[in-house]
Amino acid sequence: MATTSPDESGAGPHASLPGATITEQVQGDRSVILTVAGALDWSTTGRLVTAMQKSVDARSVTVDLRGLVWADSALLHALINTQRHLRSHDTPLVLRGPLHPVLARLFDVTGTHSYFVFHDA
Repeated sequence: MATTSPDESGAGPHASLPGATITEQVQGDRSVILTVAGALDWSTTGRLVTAMQKSVDARSVTVDLRGLVWADSALLHALINTQRHLRSHDTPLVLRGPLHPVLARLFDVTGTHSYFVFHDA
């Protein structure tokens, strides 16, 4: 299991929010679960993109967003691009919720909710 720590610099416009923590877990069937907690913005989303894209050979990729309390359009951009990338390799991307109300609103307002497969735990 690999974990990346919050950005110690406090960089980004939402430095008062908890930094992003991303934990990777590989299941015995080659399914990858990426658990994201804290807040993601343009300065921290790159770590999630790297983790998602290196999972292209996985049976499936699940991004657990239950611990994410804030994100901006950088998250949507990362998820949409990764979804396209994984689909081209026949690897499903699943987003696990329930989502924090701020995130649910982000997906609803942008009309991107229907582009993804969501599963509530």
